[in-house]
Amino acid sequence: MPTPDCHLLLEVHDLSGLARPLVDAVLRIDLGARITPDATRGTVQVEGRFRKAEVIAAASRIGCEVLRVEERPPSPKVAGSTWFGWA
Repeated sequence: MPTPDCHLLLEVHDLSGLARPLVDAVLRIDLGARITPDATRGTVQVEGRFRKAEVIAAASRIGCEVLRVEERPPSPKVAGSTWFGWA
């Protein structure tokens, strides 16, 4: 079963110092993920091929306290993409 496209906005308690480890943890799930941490807002925007539960578990393993997860529609660039033949 193929992994779905997923676009999440995570709100994390005290992201300072954990942004890089969180980026690394998500990249271990999907090397091609697009990840945008914003330490001032305490949010991380993540888009790629993974399941929501995988990202939450990865964040928990490195000590990130995920306060809220918002699922968003894939960005237009990704939604219409046929990268590697996937639609």
